[in-house]
Amino acid sequence: MKKVILIISILGVLFSIVLVCTKGLSNNNNQSTEHTTTIESQTENEEITENTGDIESTEATPEDATPLSSYELDISSAMDSQLEELVTTEFPDCFDLELELIYQNPELPAGCESVSLTMILNYLGYDIDKTHIVDEHLVYSGNFVMGYCGDPYSYVGGGCYAPGMTLTANSFLEANGNKHTAENITGTNFDVLLEYVAQGHPILIWTTINMADCSKSHYNYDKEGNAYAWDYNEHCVVLTGYDLKAGTVTVYDPIAGIVYRDKEAFQNIYEKMYEMAIIIK
Repeated sequence: MKKVILIISILGVLFSIVLVCTKGLSNNNNQSTEHTTTIESQTENEEITENTGDIESTEATPEDATPLSSYELDISSAMDSQLEELVTTEFPDCFDLELELIYQNPELPAGCESVSLTMILNYLGYDIDKTHIVDEHLVYSGNFVMGYCGDPYSYVGGGCYAPGMTLTANSFLEANGNKHTAENITGTNFDVLLEYVAQGHPILIWTTINMADCSKSHYNYDKEGNAYAWDYNEHCVVLTGYDLKAGTVTVYDPIAGIVYRDKEAFQNIYEKMYEMAIIIK
């Protein structure tokens, strides 16, 4: 009987030891699993943090922004300018500029070019009288294309074409601060001239006295070798407006005053006079 009790006691102790060991193994497995989960969780958090750090490090801020180089700015400005040129505004059917009318007579009976130029210069804000250009800046030449040929104070006559008057205009403008520049736009389509007028630019333009027929004489040449025939009825006026519905243009004529010419007839003479014109911007 004592042996049976002893055996039962020994089995109980062994069973207890097995339970303790089994629990210990279970705890160790749980701890291992928890540790593994913690490591994986930490690894995921670290990866997320690193990725977030990369995103944040590439986020632009005003302080970190790199300014455009001057070249890039030039390209950007050029593109903006090109875009502005592509944006067309509606061409008005009727438009007129108001200038101060100046008559060439009696002082300058052959000075239509200088007096018409003076009207434009005064419109641009220069305060000069009708003889200032003739006395101070008119370019003279034996070649009527490149300078004035004759005497503007004389009734005998004389005149000058667009290349010479462009030189004359720029002589005045250079002496007065270069705020504007005269450009010889000879050869420009007549409708384009009207667009210039609508943009606020009166045009120095060549026609004939009282819209008379052209009467060609001898030839002279510009510096590019282009031939021009002298016209005995040559006249220079200022184109200041138009009315497309009425088919007329407005002209400040230093002989006839403010007149309205038939657009088609005026354009026809303009074309016969080599489409000579000057714009000042």
